[in-house]
Amino acid sequence: MKTKLDFSQIIKMAASGDSTCREQLVELITPRIQTYIFRSTLDKTITEDLLQEVYCKMLESLSTLNNINSFWAWLYRITSNCINSYYRTRSKQSRLVNFQDGLLESVVKDESSVEARLMSKELGRAVMEAVATLKPKHRQIVNLRCFEDMSFKAISQIEQTSEVYARVLFHRALEKLRFALKKQGFRKASLVLALTMFGRLTASSKAAAIATSVKVGTVTGVGVAKSVMAAKLVKTVSAVSVHQVKVAVTAVAVAGIVTTSATIGTLRSNVTSVHYVIQGVTPVIEQDTNTTQANKRVSPSSSSFSSSIAADRTHIRYQTKGAYENKLYMPQGPEGAVMRFMRRWNTEQTGKLCSWLQDGSGNYYYHSGEGKMYITNDPLRMLILPTDPPEFVKFIFSQVGYDSRFSYERKFLTGLMKYSVDNRVPEYPDYTCKYSYNSLEHSDLSSTWPQTDTIEDMRDQMHKRGWTFFEITGHINDTKITGAGRIPFVYDMYQDHLPWMSLRIGDDDVYIDYPGNLAMAETEQETFLYENGTFFDGFCRPWEGLPCIDSVRRDAAKYRLRFTTEGQGSQAIITVFVNVGGSRIALVYDIDRDIDVIRSIQLVKGKEVFGELYFDYKQDASTDDTEKFHEPQTNIASAKRSQPDNLWLTMLAL
Repeated sequence: MKTKLDFSQIIKMAASGDSTCREQLVELITPRIQTYIFRSTLDKTITEDLLQEVYCKMLESLSTLNNINSFWAWLYRITSNCINSYYRTRSKQSRLVNFQDGLLESVVKDESSVEARLMSKELGRAVMEAVATLKPKHRQIVNLRCFEDMSFKAISQIEQTSEVYARVLFHRALEKLRFALKKQGFRKASLVLALTMFGRLTASSKAAAIATSVKVGTVTGVGVAKSVMAAKLVKTVSAVSVHQVKVAVTAVAVAGIVTTSATIGTLRSNVTSVHYVIQGVTPVIEQDTNTTQANKRVSPSSSSFSSSIAADRTHIRYQTKGAYENKLYMPQGPEGAVMRFMRRWNTEQTGKLCSWLQDGSGNYYYHSGEGKMYITNDPLRMLILPTDPPEFVKFIFSQVGYDSRFSYERKFLTGLMKYSVDNRVPEYPDYTCKYSYNSLEHSDLSSTWPQTDTIEDMRDQMHKRGWTFFEITGHINDTKITGAGRIPFVYDMYQDHLPWMSLRIGDDDVYIDYPGNLAMAETEQETFLYENGTFFDGFCRPWEGLPCIDSVRRDAAKYRLRFTTEGQGSQAIITVFVNVGGSRIALVYDIDRDIDVIRSIQLVKGKEVFGELYFDYKQDASTDDTEKFHEPQTNIASAKRSQPDNLWLTMLAL
C-alpha cells in the first residue's frame, strides 16, 4: 500500500530529484502562486508565462533550500523576483493593465436577475479599475499583507528590503488605493470592502476567497469593534454570491465603514470635483437664400434662440469648435456651488485657445487672440452637470430637446456619468469624453490660467462689489406685493453677505428666507417652516456659479415642471408651467442676460396676467432706506421644517 506523503516530505523528495514528487509539488503550489502573480499583474497571459518561469526556477534551486519551514517565503521571493524582473524590462506603456471582462462575468454568472448581474459587474469593475492604478510593487505588498497574512518582517525578507520600508510601501499602497476608490465614487472607509471584492474576484476558488478575505480586517485600523464586525461581514460576502455584497455592505455602512449602491445618493454626494474634455459644436448656418427664416439653423451664441418641448435635434448639421477641457470644483458637493475652469483646444488637443475661469472671486475670460483678460458679470452656461441624477437629466432633455447622436454611459453603482460619445460631427466620429471624479483641488482651477497684464473689467458697480440689495414690487390680482432682499454675486462673498429675502403680500401674508437659518411662510391661517434657501428656488443664485437662465430651468426640472425657453439679444424668456388647485398656471420669467438677473415674473392663467413681481437691483448699496434693507432675524432654530412639493411661487397663486 502506497504511503501518502506530507508536504515537507514532498519538498525533500522533489529536491532529491524524485520526478513524481516534483510534479506533485508543482500541482500543490499552483493555486497560491498563480493567484499571487495574477493579483500583481492583473493579466492572465502574463500570469501563465511567469508561472512557468517560477516552476523552472523553483525546481532548479530547490536543492539550495536550507530550511523547509521557510519554503513559502523562499518561493514568494522567487516569484516576486520574476515579477519585478518582468516589469523592469518593459516600458511604462506596456505596464498598463486591461483585465478581461471574463473575470467579471465569472463572478456574476450565478446572479438571478439582470439588475443583480449589472450591479455586481459594475461594483467589481470599479474595484478592479481602482486596483489597476497601483504599481505592480504596491499590488504585491498588498497581496502579501492582506491575502497571505504575512508579517512585515516576512514581507521585508521576500522583497529584500527593511521591515520599516515594507511598512512604508504598504501604507503608500493603501493611500493610493483609497484615492483611486474615491475617484470611482467610494467613501474613504470603503477599503475593507474593496479589498474583499478584489480577493473574491481574483481568488482561485470560493474556498480560497473565504480563507483569505477574513484577514483583510486586520489591516484596516478602524478600531476593534468595527474590525470584528467587518471581518464577520467580509466572511459572509466571500462565501456567497456577489449579489449579497450589497446586503452585507449596507450593514457595514451602519457601522460607518463603507457605502455602496444601496446608498447611491450618498456616493454621489461625496463628489467634489469633475475633470473631462468634451467636444464643442455649433450648428451649421445654411446659406441657401430660399431657406425661410423659420427653418434657418442658428448658432446658440447668436442674438436669437429658442427651445420647444421635446424638440428633435437629430436633423441639425453641426461643425466642431474644438475640444473643451472642463475642471469643475464643488466645495459643498453636487448640490452646492460650482466653480469652473474651461479651456478651448483645437480638436486634436495640441493647441491652446481661449480660457474661462470661475474661481469663486469672479468670472474671467481670456481671449487668446488678443492676449487679453476680461472680467464679466455673467457665469458660463451649465444646464446639465456630470453629477446630475439620470432621471433629472432625462427630464431636462425632454424639455430642451435631445440628439441621439450624443450618448452617455453611466456608472451603474453611482449613476454618475462615466463617458459620453459624440457622433454629431461626421468628420470626428465617436468622439469620446471620459469623466474623472475627485481628482482636483480648488488650486487646480487656476494652475494653468494664462498670465497677462492686459485686463478689461466689464462688470457693473454691483458685480464689482460682489453683492447687492434688491427691491420687490408687484401685485397678485388687486393685492399689493412689497419686499426686499440681498444676494451675493460670487461664492467668496457668500459667508459675509448671506442671501435673504422678505416678501409681504397685502397686510397679512409674509414670506421670509432668513440668512443662514430657515424660510418661513406666515399666512392669516397658519405658519409654515422650510429649509433655508427655499424661497430662492426659481430665483437667481449667482453665488452658486450658474447663470440665472440655467438656475431657473434646473429648479423647474427639480419639481418636474415643464418649461420653454425663448430669447432675443440680451433678453431671455422662460415659461414654467404649474398646476395649482386644478388650474394651469404659467410663470413667465424675464431675464436680463447682460447682468444675469431676473427683471420680472408674471403669473398667467390662460391669457390673463393676474400677478406680477418686479425686481430692482441696487447698483449703489449705500442706501438711506435702512429699514427696508435691514437683515431679518429670527429666534427659531431647531423647529421641524417641511419640504414644499412645488416651487414656492405657486403659493402666491393660491
